[in-house]
Amino acid sequence: MSPHQIQAHSFCYLGTAFLAGATLIEVSVALLIFSVTALGLINLQQRALETTQYAVWYNQAVVLAADAVERIRANPTAQASYRGKWQSGSSTACTQASNACSATQLAQADMAQLLVQARIQLPEPQIEVATCGDANCVQITWHNAVIEEACRGDAHEQNCVAMSF
Repeated sequence: MSPHQIQAHSFCYLGTAFLAGATLIEVSVALLIFSVTALGLINLQQRALETTQYAVWYNQAVVLAADAVERIRANPTAQASYRGKWQSGSSTACTQASNACSATQLAQADMAQLLVQARIQLPEPQIEVATCGDANCVQITWHNAVIEEACRGDAHEQNCVAMSF
C-alpha cells in the first residue's frame, strides 16, 4: 500500500468513528429548531384559515348588499321605507301569495328576509340603508362592527361592505 492509501483509509475510519452517534446537545438543538419551525408553520396555517374565513364573509356580505340594492330598485315607490338600520323584523305579512302588500310592507318584508339571510351567513350582522352624498348606499357589517366606524376609510379591514346605487 502506498502512504496515500493508508492515510485515506485512516481518515475514513476516523470520520465514521466521529459520526457514529450524536450528543444530547446536538439532539436538543435539532429538536429546538424543529419545534420553532413547526410553531411557525402552525401560526401560518392559522392565519391562512382566518384570512380564508374573512374572504368568505366578505363575499357573502357583497352578495347580500347586491341583493338589497336589487330589492330596493325593484320597489322604487318605497325607497324611503328601506332607509335606516335593520336589526330585527318580521316578514310574515308579505310572504304568502294570497296577501296583498303595500310598497312599505314589501320593503319591511324585504329587509326582514335579508336579515334572516345575513344571520345565517355572517356572524352578528347589521344592515343599514342610508343616503351617502348624492346616492343611496347599503352598508353591511359583521362581528358587531359599528357601521359608522367600520364603513369609514378602508372598509375591507373593518368587517364592512358598502355599496352605492
